[in-house]
Amino acid sequence: MAIFDVPLESRIKYLRRRQEELAKIDFENPDWDFVKKVGHQIKGNAVTFLFPELTELGKRLEDASISQDIKQIKEICGELAQKVSELLRHLEK
Repeated sequence: MAIFDVPLESRIKYLRRRQEELAKIDFENPDWDFVKKVGHQIKGNAVTFLFPELTELGKRLEDASISQDIKQIKEICGELAQKVSELLRHLEK
């Protein structure tokens, strides 16, 4: 696997964008395509931005959106939101 030199500002921007997207997910009336897109983007881009720990969560979110499993989506979104917040706190020290 290649190692990328991603500037700190870009990594922080990536995490903030994920926070915004996660906050837009409507659990009462989900836009399944949007949820799938968010999961797919996290799965695909997390390693590039040096957050491999988000990759599996992104994959799980994408899979849950395909099966339209709202209970799983809520759980995964909670895990993602927590992990993204932890990563941001660490980077913004």
